[in-house]
Amino acid sequence: MSLDRPRVLVIEDDADIRSALVECLEDVGYDVAAAANGADGLARLADGPLPGAVLLDSMMPVLDGAATLARMRANPEWASIPVIVSSADARAPQLSADRLLTKPFSVDDLVATLKELLDDPAV
Repeated sequence: MSLDRPRVLVIEDDADIRSALVECLEDVGYDVAAAANGADGLARLADGPLPGAVLLDSMMPVLDGAATLARMRANPEWASIPVIVSSADARAPQLSADRLLTKPFSVDDLVATLKELLDDPAV
């Protein structure tokens, strides 16, 4: 992990999508951690270091995106972390997420959204 690179936590249950997202985000300069479901994602947040942003799948086993996001917002240490919810349903509720990306989305759209949320044009 590089301390000067923004950290993103990708919480995605589909292993292929998760792997592709991690690879793409690392290629453009992010430090990326990954989790296979909401419970694993919350454990990674608890273990630290905290990410600058979270990309959160809405539909997952174990703990879905809505429940994960609710627990994040209820924790004062995590409440202000920007969250991008990704969903195959364009009508999915954004809940308390900062942004909603409808699947399939482009890496360019994801990176632009991260740059905006992280206020980091250097990446």
